Amino acid sequence: MNTETLSETTNSKDLKNENHTQVVFNYIIFFGVNHHLIYENNSESIHVYINGNPLSLSAKPIIQDGRMLIPLRGVFEELGAVVKWMPAEFIIEITKDNIYIMMKSGSNQIKVNEKTYSLDTSPNIKDGVTYVPLRFVSEMLGSKVKWVKDTNSAHILTYDISTAT
Repeated sequence: MNTETLSETTNSKDLKNENHTQVVFNYIIFFGVNHHLIYENNSESIHVYINGNPLSLSAKPIIQDGRMLIPLRGVFEELGAVVKWMPAEFIIEITKDNIYIMMKSGSNQIKVNEKTYSLDTSPNIKDGVTYVPLRFVSEMLGSKVKWVKDTNSAHILTYDISTAT
């Protein structure tokens, strides 16, 4: 490679870095400095199971702030909950038996019955899909969640595994 080609390659890389920096800067300005890091786990698919049965989701789970978020409807309706989305207010309501969960997209404050919890991540909307924290919501509905790193899977149990036959 001659010096002129090397210089063009370097300038091209510098330009891409500047463009990338500008995109990131615009994103921060548009969404705010405190917006959470969201990314899809592209290296491997994340699998979700309920009582050992694979769950088909409408969209891939995402990782946000080190936590798994899943599409709102699929899992929680499968757990017997009623899900209500109020788009004008960005409010999510999930009810099951005597449990009422209310959360707002972008807010880490989640209300369960009369108690408010502050989480280290918040529900969010990505590509028109509302994502909520899997473990917190599942456990508030009375289920257990186990992450199996080797298979990149979340297992939701709605019964006590020690008494299952």
